[in-house]
Amino acid sequence: MPEILVINIAYHATPADLEIFYHEILKPSFDPAELIERSQLLGALADTKSATHYAIAFDQAGLIVGGIIGGCFDECGVLLISYLVARREFRGCGIGTRLLAEVVPAWKAKFAAELVVLEVEDPRFYSADEDHGDPAKRLRLYASLGARILRMPYFQPALSAGQPRVPNLFLMVFTADQSVMTETNSVDAAPLRCFWQEYLGGAEGDVDDRAVRAVRDALAKDAIPLVDPAEYLRKA
Repeated sequence: MPEILVINIAYHATPADLEIFYHEILKPSFDPAELIERSQLLGALADTKSATHYAIAFDQAGLIVGGIIGGCFDECGVLLISYLVARREFRGCGIGTRLLAEVVPAWKAKFAAELVVLEVEDPRFYSADEDHGDPAKRLRLYASLGARILRMPYFQPALSAGQPRVPNLFLMVFTADQSVMTETNSVDAAPLRCFWQEYLGGAEGDVDDRAVRAVRDALAKDAIPLVDPAEYLRKA
């Protein structure tokens, strides 16, 4: 791993680069249930009218070293950071921090998102892995950048037929406009309800079970409290 890494961030890439990004970085870094199927994801990334957006980080030699993918829920005013990833041998070089610092504000402004959220593994249920990284370190990174956990149950919907849901996740707020914040350090539940209905419905259709009802019941409140990730890191 280089001591100093200079990266360039590109918002457009060739089909060949997108294939490399998927096969060499995304696929080894995520369990199959967490990753959108190749043709579906690359098709969305190549479609300029898609609600899915990306930015790729290259080093000075032109090697793809990481990237970020986000999905816009325009009617809800929500931007979901779907994937933030670095090539395994370049983890710890600040690639994720740089992508979040540069790309997220640009997307937030471009798409008028009031709320930027992320799905993050709860380190009490997930262990460090050589390929997939360390959930506790990941949570500490987001916490250091000001992200906070929404106090509510959460899971990632099944991304395709035959794939399981991904349970025991946090939904974190990376940044939020004052218009969706309350005086009690909570987030207005309305945009979150809108986001969840669209996300779950698009992935799984009209479903109703215990896990779904738990999320819906939490979002039926007026506001969802934000929690310091340190509360959970102490228990990990």
